[in-house]
Amino acid sequence: MNKIKLMILLEQMEQNSVSANSSKSTLLRAHRKAEKLNAPALLPILREIIENSNTKEKQEIRKNAYFIIASLLKKTMISVYCQYLVDRLGIENDKYVLSSMLDGIAQLHIPNDVDLSLLIECTRSDQWLVRHSAINALSASNSECSREAARYWVAQSDEKTYKYEIIYANAVLGSIGDSKDINILERHIDSDIVDVKESALYAIKSIVARNNENS
Repeated sequence: MNKIKLMILLEQMEQNSVSANSSKSTLLRAHRKAEKLNAPALLPILREIIENSNTKEKQEIRKNAYFIIASLLKKTMISVYCQYLVDRLGIENDKYVLSSMLDGIAQLHIPNDVDLSLLIECTRSDQWLVRHSAINALSASNSECSREAARYWVAQSDEKTYKYEIIYANAVLGSIGDSKDINILERHIDSDIVDVKESALYAIKSIVARNNENS
């Protein structure tokens, strides 16, 4: 696929018209096609498209380009482009674009040499949509900084205000946490909020099971 065909695909991905049979809509078919792409050679082309589409009017093009980058990295991880995707979190400011980027990042296995500072920063965003997606994305990296960012939310005592943040952070520690995280998770096992309690219990069980497998 060359740059012209890629641009056509990106434009098709932003079309909002849906046919009577929504599964055959241009929008959905374009996204399915994008998900099937498996050519790392497209990464520099996508980067060029993003950097040449730096206006608000073209933010949907950038959003779709990020979607394809994440999809390609899920199949073939290349650290420099993973870092590029994370770094773009510091450039975009639309909450829907950021949330979509973070949802894509959440599907990856991030290498240890990728600097996650901007991802961690997003976990404290004032915009809940961004914050929630960022917390979920922490599980993509089996790093101490990801665990520490999750612990921040698990440590919150105001379960009513931070219900979702705690639930998502519990799930992160369930995926990448270690035995020392069990104590902090235990503070929520008697919660009156069912989802908070169950997510904490599940996370503890996951950590114990993982430790048993590795022992």
